[in-house]
Amino acid sequence: MVELDNKILKEIRKQLEYIAKNKKDPIPYEILAERVGLKDIPNWFHIIGEYLGDISEEEVKVYKRPMLSVLVVNAAEGIPSDGFFNFAWELGRWDGKGSKNRFFEKELKEVRKTWHKKSVSIINNKHAKGAIK
Repeated sequence: MVELDNKILKEIRKQLEYIAKNKKDPIPYEILAERVGLKDIPNWFHIIGEYLGDISEEEVKVYKRPMLSVLVVNAAEGIPSDGFFNFAWELGRWDGKGSKNRFFEKELKEVRKTWHKKSVSIINNKHAKGAIK
């Protein structure tokens, strides 16, 4: 397990919230890593996965929302890595049946619907349970 830096965690969440609220296309892991200053760190892919997992766990367990990390994808495949799907199964978001592409499309649609319909954020909501400070 990686010790997560709260500043980086907040910046990643901010990036994901922007993409979700504005219905932007998902971004590759590499671009997100560059934007938050992790790309030059050894094992950056594993580290970015830890941050994304933390955010998705909070979204699902605390806020009862879909996985915000669906907005980060493998550039070559256009869908998240296997770690995303494994964690979706662990969190009870995916039963492992059906195609990964179908689940990805469903989860992406749910994230866009959830975040676009209202101004949702935990970064600016200091009273939210489990809010990032």
